[in-house]
Amino acid sequence: MTKAEQREFIKTFCDTMRDAALSKVDQMPDNWDGHELRSYLSEKFAFEITGQMQNKRDKRVKDFYNTIATTTL
Repeated sequence: MTKAEQREFIKTFCDTMRDAALSKVDQMPDNWDGHELRSYLSEKFAFEITGQMQNKRDKRVKDFYNTIATTTL
């Protein structure tokens, strides 16, 4: 992916996730604050992990985690 494609993917993905979460606000308990909302959003993002990235033995996954660990990402 080019940097422009990466930026567009991130923007579109986050917009979609934001819109989906906002559509559920009326169903959320009134006492939820930033703690519950962060956990809710974290779970929603985690659910979107592709099957390929769930295989911890896959070289691509290992390379991904190595990049995260060795850079400032």
